[in-house]
Amino acid sequence: MFILFSAGFAYLARRVYSYMYVCCVASIKQVNEGANIGIIFITLKSNPEDFLSVCVYCRKFYLYLQYIFNLILMWLIHSSIGRKLVMSISGIVLLLFLLFHLSMNIAAVFSAEAYNTICSLLGANWYAVVATVVLIGIIVLHFFYAGMITIQNRKARGNDRYAVKTRPKGVSWASQNMFVIGAVICGFMVLHFSQFWYKMMFAELMGHHDVILCDGTVVSPQDGAAFIRYYFSRLWVVVAYLAWYTALWFHLTHGIWSAMQTLGWNNQVWLNRWKLIGNIVAAFLFSGFAFVTLFFYFCNLCSGNCC
Repeated sequence: MFILFSAGFAYLARRVYSYMYVCCVASIKQVNEGANIGIIFITLKSNPEDFLSVCVYCRKFYLYLQYIFNLILMWLIHSSIGRKLVMSISGIVLLLFLLFHLSMNIAAVFSAEAYNTICSLLGANWYAVVATVVLIGIIVLHFFYAGMITIQNRKARGNDRYAVKTRPKGVSWASQNMFVIGAVICGFMVLHFSQFWYKMMFAELMGHHDVILCDGTVVSPQDGAAFIRYYFSRLWVVVAYLAWYTALWFHLTHGIWSAMQTLGWNNQVWLNRWKLIGNIVAAFLFSGFAFVTLFFYFCNLCSGNCC
């Protein structure tokens, strides 16, 4: 997203400068012919060269900004620290979204009406659609940079990566397999999107007022509680989601403290604290999502009489 913003800003600045320069040249010509023209709140009378000086300074300022942005982009793309910084920031944003998502799911346990109210507030509203597009962009950015860092690390190790050796002391299994775990998480996200997002927000965007589930049940795209009850009543779905939560737990136990280390909290005292905080947050998310999944599964087993 930062790369797209920077490229867009550079293009816009170039267009603005070109427009200003053309206007300036045209204005000078017309002023020399006796006309008085105001451009960008500047009235040109006897000294149109003043506006030309403004254009020159604007161009210098534009070139300076373009140079700075190019340096930042090169650093973010080609620098190991820059790549890790993008990974850290995007990972923290995704973590905050997971906490928000869990709070929504917990609401479904206590009140289906409250959960459906949240779904209707989000739904196909413009701000929810924009947030979804941004979220998908952050996920793609996070995974893309993870691939770049993995390839970089493999090249750095060279032929040593083929050597058979035990895991170094103090290095967790999750830290050595972050890319694989992340790929598993992204794979299960496709399942999650097909079951919920596709049949809720996307169906609403397409103008569908009813969605037919596999058992023939017809529900509204805004009836999120009905989707949860339906899918979490299937044993294979429950097992798949529990496996997904486990992969997420492994990913977060390393990812949280690693992100904070990249952002500067890398002394030994704070590193140990962030490792503890990371384990607590990962366990909290795993327990929360697993609780919601198992809650609706057992509710279905007792036909809702025990819930």
